[in-house]
Amino acid sequence: MLAFIEITINIVYLAAIILTSAAIGFLVNRSHLHKQKTAISKLEVEMLQSHSEILQLQKELSEKESLQSKTPIFSIKDTAAELIQEQLPARLTKKVVGGNGATS
Repeated sequence: MLAFIEITINIVYLAAIILTSAAIGFLVNRSHLHKQKTAISKLEVEMLQSHSEILQLQKELSEKESLQSKTPIFSIKDTAAELIQEQLPARLTKKVVGGNGATS
């Protein structure tokens, strides 16, 4: 009927096989993690370099813009209001400035 196969294994050999397998698995996993960490550090360095290049370009651009914007800037609203008051006669200016809605 059923054939029984009898296998005898020494406990010391079994423990040695288990410990060796665990050590090999640990070393393989450790080397894999080390490769991943080195790849991540390389990518971080690359990202830092690209960010520094972007910041350098932004600094150059802002310096160029600041050199171009050293010309005086006049407000359009202030000069337009002054021109209107200069062009209108004195009696119309009082009506516009008064602004009460009453005309005399």
